[in-house]
Amino acid sequence: MLFYGDSGTGKTFLSCCVAKELLDNGYLVVYRTIDELIKDLREIRFENNYNLEDLLINCDLLVIDDLGAEQLTEFSATEFFNFLNKKLLKKKKMLVSTNLSLPDISKNYSERISSRLLGNFKLYKFYSEDIRIQLNLKRK
Repeated sequence: MLFYGDSGTGKTFLSCCVAKELLDNGYLVVYRTIDELIKDLREIRFENNYNLEDLLINCDLLVIDDLGAEQLTEFSATEFFNFLNKKLLKKKKMLVSTNLSLPDISKNYSERISSRLLGNFKLYKFYSEDIRIQLNLKRK
């Protein structure tokens, strides 16, 4: 699943709800922001942390939050592609959230990455005003 939409529309909240439901039913769920995932991929690559790689690849659901917030480098793009491709080839479940629009995903990422994200994930657009701002305004 790919949740996309503006900031504050509930993407992370719903991702966590999905994760909690699966955890409550005995599934192994791993949550990472995109920055944390890139850090993990660096550790796997340079420190040969195969236990971490096994966890990220073989968990029942990997939640990747805030795709597009990372600093895009050649390393991060290459490692993210390799990781994404490995997960898809093994048919492992992922839930990705992003503030990027679908055209922005295609613009910001290589065709190999954007094609996999947009072609292999169920796409869910979140529509709303920023819920955090609305809640803050109601408190005043």
